Amino acid sequence: MNTRFLGLLYAFILIAAPARAAEIPDGIESNCERGEFGENKYVDLKLALVEEWFDIREGGDLPVAAVGLEFNEPKAGSQPEKVETAFMVMDAEFNQISPILGGGVRSSGTVVFKWDAKDREGRLVKDGAYRVLMNIKGERYGDLLMGAIFPLNVVSEPPTVSKPTISSRKAVLEYGGAPELVFTSSGFGLAQIIDTDEEGNEVSRWEGPMPPGKHTLQSDLMGMDDNPMRPGRYTTTIVIRNTLGESDEVEFDYELAAPPPLKVAVKLNAPASLKVKDDDTVPFAVTLNQPAYVELHHVADNGKTDFIGESVDGRPSVLYPKGTHEFVWRRIDTEEFEYYETGVHWIQAIVRTLAGDEETVESNRVTLAPAPKPQAPKPPPKPPAKQQPKRGIPNLKLSFEPEHVVIGGGRMVVKIRYSFDQDSIIKMTIHDKRGKVVRKFIDSKYEHFKKGSYWKELDVEDYDYGAYKVVFEAINFHGTRTATGHFSVGWR
Repeated sequence: MNTRFLGLLYAFILIAAPARAAEIPDGIESNCERGEFGENKYVDLKLALVEEWFDIREGGDLPVAAVGLEFNEPKAGSQPEKVETAFMVMDAEFNQISPILGGGVRSSGTVVFKWDAKDREGRLVKDGAYRVLMNIKGERYGDLLMGAIFPLNVVSEPPTVSKPTISSRKAVLEYGGAPELVFTSSGFGLAQIIDTDEEGNEVSRWEGPMPPGKHTLQSDLMGMDDNPMRPGRYTTTIVIRNTLGESDEVEFDYELAAPPPLKVAVKLNAPASLKVKDDDTVPFAVTLNQPAYVELHHVADNGKTDFIGESVDGRPSVLYPKGTHEFVWRRIDTEEFEYYETGVHWIQAIVRTLAGDEETVESNRVTLAPAPKPQAPKPPPKPPAKQQPKRGIPNLKLSFEPEHVVIGGGRMVVKIRYSFDQDSIIKMTIHDKRGKVVRKFIDSKYEHFKKGSYWKELDVEDYDYGAYKVVFEAINFHGTRTATGHFSVGWR
């Protein structure tokens, strides 16, 4: 959460409505997602919980939040502690929905706070996934629970599924080849989407929250063992459940066919004999007849082989869609940091499809020779020293594909592209809406990475809905430069 919101919360704690004591119903268990239990001189926090499912048909009769406190005997001459409690309901984007609720507590025991399922304007909230923020603070001796967040699912009816359609009963085993499943659901719930083969064996499963509305889903055709599904007939079953019941099962049958034979072409866009200057680059292209993983190498007739486009996470293959993809060979010897200027050179591509077919293809060969040096006026100058790259604080570029990831839209991955024009130590961190670091994505520590353009996939399947900030930092001997960008996770 941001600083401005914390200030608002503290301001409301002192005027929050007093809580009413009540019994905790059976079956409610502590389900705190985040938040730290603190220590207080005179009171211990024994319990902090929120009921995970809230049935608004009951008009708010069920408790939403409970706090269990145990007060210790104060020392002689000391006043007993007072605990100020506060909680509020937020939506999936951490926007405040309910008023601030809670109050002061001076005695041991469990206190239950109630919410009437209405927003600050007094309107009944819609079904969906919410969050409860709870703060519990000693009057004089510190925090007991600071900023703990609990899940809360609000429902008013059992879910239903209607208008199911499938885009095609035949699919191809390649990325983006699966049929689109379209249906409409009513009532918020947790969905299970399961693929089974002809023998009834479960090969794939996805589980997650499903709000009311129209949904379009597409499988990534990867099994539970992280291997591609095999060609054959499959059934996709969809069911949505909440505390009030479950929807009828919806089944889609389709046939998964093997992809066409892989065809790959690699071409250096240069004549057979090419004269180059130090800073010249040589373009080349890779053409695919289907989506596939591609691993690229530069090969020279002297036996030297260099990897092209190495990813920071160490995975050499990069997934490219069907079509022609343009690349540039920069001719840099990665060990000595010198330019290739002579000899015969070509590009080798190792290509692997989703179905597991693999093929190694080589481009045309190009003979490199240094470009003639310009004639200098007399007296002739000394031979120029070998040109070194310009040094300075690195310039950075950062972009995302896509900038918004759709829950239930297939493989939930953000491709982060980044580049820097000087050898640098690089770091990249992912921050949530409140500025908290949720992942240290890249950290080369004390190793300088070669300047260039890179990309890396970020799996956001377990991320909460909302906006995320990416902070990219490059450091060299001349200084530090930082670039930031944003992507988001949510529904269509």
